[in-house]
Amino acid sequence: MLNKTMKRGLCSVLAASMLLGSGLVSVAAEEKPTVTLMLEIGGYAPLVKVVEMAKEKFPEYNIISKEWSIDGVKKAIKTTIAAGGEESIDIAFFSSTGILGFAETGLLTDLTPYLDEDAEWKESFQEGALNSCTIDGVYYGVPWQSAYPVMVANKDIFDELGIEIKDDWTYDELIEVCETLKENGYFAFGVNTANSSWLIRQSYLNGFETEEEVTAFNNGEISLYDEKVVEAFDRVKALYENNYCYPGEGAIAATDDEIKVGVANGKVALAATTNGGVGTLVADTGLENYQVVNFPSFSNYLTANLLGSPDVYIVPKNVNNIEATMDVLKYITGEEVLTEMANLGTVVTLKEVNAEDPNYAEYSKDMDRLHMQDFANLSDEISDYISSGAAVTTYLYEGESALDELEKMRETAIANK
Repeated sequence: MLNKTMKRGLCSVLAASMLLGSGLVSVAAEEKPTVTLMLEIGGYAPLVKVVEMAKEKFPEYNIISKEWSIDGVKKAIKTTIAAGGEESIDIAFFSSTGILGFAETGLLTDLTPYLDEDAEWKESFQEGALNSCTIDGVYYGVPWQSAYPVMVANKDIFDELGIEIKDDWTYDELIEVCETLKENGYFAFGVNTANSSWLIRQSYLNGFETEEEVTAFNNGEISLYDEKVVEAFDRVKALYENNYCYPGEGAIAATDDEIKVGVANGKVALAATTNGGVGTLVADTGLENYQVVNFPSFSNYLTANLLGSPDVYIVPKNVNNIEATMDVLKYITGEEVLTEMANLGTVVTLKEVNAEDPNYAEYSKDMDRLHMQDFANLSDEISDYISSGAAVTTYLYEGESALDELEKMRETAIANK
């Protein structure tokens, strides 16, 4: 006969077997490979959709989604790698300009072999966007979207005045257009305060005759007092001093709502927005007869650099399960998911996109013009000063003191390299 202890043990085994057989307990669920994503930003619909689609596509994986923030992703990647345990962030989103710091310290997975072994996947991306993910020929990311500035032209104004809309106006040609518009009661540009930095960045990115000079400036090797840098600031200053920007006096402080009012009232000929923001601008202002125009270079040189860089997905070095992670990564950067993102207003990095918006091709036509290196990236201090619009505002009202500030920041950045 079985003693009581043996009976209890046998009953436990039988009970467990019955539960497993009935499906009430699933060991398989515990054995699912885990893929942790850090993509979602405060309910941003396209990225929420990506996570939803990935979970639906791969029920065999335990897909975990964590809220994204730039500081959060940096800390999470470094912390999980330093901990050396099984916890990891497997796919995270970052800007292509930001992957250098991760890659240089050995925190990212080399994705080159995975891209090379799947030619169809690799060749589906815009070449410039994919190349933005390389450092010394090694791929450390996969691009998924690209945001950059564009102008939305009110065609009714240009048609009325007989002005040809061009994608490649030189600065001198643009000033002639501005004068004609002004003489007829229109403002050439609608640029809100937050976007005023685009003007100066475009001006200095195209303010040198050679790419070598541009690179030297972006690397902090050229003084802010250099003649070409001063000219870049002067070109932007002239746009405001000559009242080419809506609503004239005080335009440097214009809000987004004020710019939209100017567009809606037919006073603004060229409104600045991002390629992904065109649809919203048009919907909010009721603009019907419009054309998407390349953001001007504000230069008389033949360079056509365009401020911007793709956003990419990166895979940290301590990836939990590389096979499962690559399955998910290929899917969320593939046609099905990226087309869905395009229909939600994102400008994605695929060569061919069958988006519902008939104007979608106009939003992505400049993707291969992007210039990812920028003087503003030299230090956080410089970035804040330029990106906030403070550099343009200070130069407009106080002249060279803006350059004095930037020169000090440049010297500090160089010293700290």
